[in-house]
Amino acid sequence: MLPDGLRCQRLGNKLAKLIGAKCGEVVVTDSTSVNLFKVLAAALRVQQGHSPHRRVIVSERRNFPTDLYMVQGLIDQLHAHGTCLPALPMVTGKKNSMTH
Repeated sequence: MLPDGLRCQRLGNKLAKLIGAKCGEVVVTDSTSVNLFKVLAAALRVQQGHSPHRRVIVSERRNFPTDLYMVQGLIDQLHAHGTCLPALPMVTGKKNSMTH
């Protein structure tokens, strides 16, 4: 079996022929949510080993709701006993569409 990176490139090269792109210009990957799940799972495992008392993930308020549900599900799955909180908007002195 090919490593994920090579498989993504190989599939991308096949798709490139169909859409008129050059070899090496197309990559086939998982969805953003799946990739977010993978990177957060790895980060949480590392974090639990180093600082198990840190239990809050801060997320951009405008993230897709499904991504936020996935984060909370990942916390539950890893028994991290944590929570996902929306980040507060930054104060810049200018009117911010998120706060006004």
